Amino acid sequence: MFAALLIAMSVFAQEGRWSKERVWTWYREQPWLCGVNYIPANAVNYTAMWDKTSFSPKVIDKELQLMEDMGMNCVRVVLQHAVYADDAKYFLRTFDKFLDICSRHGIRVMPIFFDDCTFGVNTDPVIGHQGEPVVGWYAWAWSPSPGYTILADERQHVKLEKYVTDVMRRYANDKRILAWDLYNEPTNSRLKNYSWVLLRKVFRWARSVNPSQPITSGLWNGNKELDDFLSDNSDFITFHCYSNKERTQQEVLRMTEKGRPVVCTEWMNRPMGSTFADILPMFCQSNIGCMAWGLVNGKTQTHLPWGHRPENGEYKGKWQHDIFKGDFTPYDPAEVELIKTTIANRNAADSSMKYGDTSRLGRPYSKDPHVVRFGDRYLMYYSIPPHNWNKNEGWNIGIAESSDLIKWNKVNEITPAADYELRGLCAPCALVRDGEVHLFYQTYGNRRHDAICHAVSKDGITFVRDATNPIFRPDESAWSCGRAIDAEVVKFRGKYFLYFATRDPEFKIQKLGVAVADKDSDFSRSSWHLAADESILYPVLDWEGECIEGPSVYVKGKTMYMFYAGSYNNAPQQIGVAVSKDGVHFKRMSAVPFKPNGREGEWNSSESGHPHIFKDTDGKTYLFYQGNNDNGKTWLLTQEEVGWKKGKPYLKRAK
Repeated sequence: MFAALLIAMSVFAQEGRWSKERVWTWYREQPWLCGVNYIPANAVNYTAMWDKTSFSPKVIDKELQLMEDMGMNCVRVVLQHAVYADDAKYFLRTFDKFLDICSRHGIRVMPIFFDDCTFGVNTDPVIGHQGEPVVGWYAWAWSPSPGYTILADERQHVKLEKYVTDVMRRYANDKRILAWDLYNEPTNSRLKNYSWVLLRKVFRWARSVNPSQPITSGLWNGNKELDDFLSDNSDFITFHCYSNKERTQQEVLRMTEKGRPVVCTEWMNRPMGSTFADILPMFCQSNIGCMAWGLVNGKTQTHLPWGHRPENGEYKGKWQHDIFKGDFTPYDPAEVELIKTTIANRNAADSSMKYGDTSRLGRPYSKDPHVVRFGDRYLMYYSIPPHNWNKNEGWNIGIAESSDLIKWNKVNEITPAADYELRGLCAPCALVRDGEVHLFYQTYGNRRHDAICHAVSKDGITFVRDATNPIFRPDESAWSCGRAIDAEVVKFRGKYFLYFATRDPEFKIQKLGVAVADKDSDFSRSSWHLAADESILYPVLDWEGECIEGPSVYVKGKTMYMFYAGSYNNAPQQIGVAVSKDGVHFKRMSAVPFKPNGREGEWNSSESGHPHIFKDTDGKTYLFYQGNNDNGKTWLLTQEEVGWKKGKPYLKRAK
């Protein structure tokens, strides 16, 4: 019977679940999520938090001010079915008051409907006054929701369905709700089989409401059957981890492999090594949302270790949970300062661009950016992979538009339209001339025979191919295998220069070459000829490895500045700058990268690559580039403003 239940759950798993593209769109719209699992200090359990006899809006308001002061933006709270069952109208009014208080402090809420946890003798919640805690007993009065009696009596589950759907329908479009956590640590009781039944039902009930917010339930114990069900049914992945940094990093990797946004909804246990100093920066750098356990220490006594009892004597060790003492002073002032600094720095970074196209793989994946100003908008052309790595498809080109160089909306794709493109097209370069956008791009998947192509558009969106395509690739020679990729076309000294990447005859070393065409050229095949029958830039520095590619050129006065990618992808690839007076002979500006890859854990730790230097109409210049921190499982595009001092570029804000 239990096996049949698991089969039914597996069949159900995909019904109504958000697509990866939809949930990534939602996640990118959020700030970095950083908050706590919240219960007021004067509440001995969640029944007390919501009950008529003890709901304390003034206490909640004061405590949430502490979160606002630190910059935290979300809380996770368990709702209590028993309070709803006693008086549904009261419960909804009370929950609404709580949401209002949170909203005033810039905090959004992740409600939890059910919870299997107990830490004392209380397995069924009872409304009314909850009594005082037993001093020295971790969470002595904690009570589950809905309680073990109703959990085990399926005849009463219709009441639970009404509770879930009533609350969700009321707030299905409420922006104060961040997301719905349907069940906290299901099967964390002696009634595991009954928990499975309710878990399956609550996902079905939630999907029937179809709220505008995503739904989830957290992975918590490593049980494969449970993990598979939760990860297959949740819109985004949530998990609990109270371990040290190394173990937490392993869990983050396991969760991110599922290809959906990830939030750690329970963490922070000082004695076990789950500390703010070790874990918070890692979550921030990895773009993992996080909710620590506990804000203000109080009647739940969660400063004690799990399982602590009065007979163990006075506890004198490190606090397990909670950030503040009951008098609102920090348990560790350094922790509070770290939280403030981490969130402030992250908010500043989030004001910059991070773009990832999720349409092909269900996760952010965009490469090779190139931006132009065309009319009253910016257009960005970039490479996108085959749908789900379909072997019958190739790479294509995406087009996004923006009004501010920060927020981008995808408007079109360029897909194969000719035989020479059937295996793919990518690595776009755009040039605006006489009210038209000229696009230079490469074929893909033909190895030595890949070449540069050309197309033109009057609106920047719909392109007409050049009848002579491919328009350029070099002859095979002692220095080149005959391949041309990564085009960059720029006007300089009365000519158009076409920079490209090629490989040596052994197809091992990537290097740059250049061709030229007259200033009145139509860019067709006959227009181009080599300006130098040799490589103009090839790898010699250690950080350049065996590859120089992705050239992008900025002309300033009589000098040409070439921003280029050194080393192959994720080696790591980094960005250098070389300078030329004639467009052919280049000298490196420095022996170290102009834009290195990020530090361990940062969003671009695997690489900062394939640059594009863009000059806006106001004279400001920006370096666009691609990056990731997972060895290429995802790719994001970003930009940084470039300043100029004594004829040399510098990054105005280091990331």
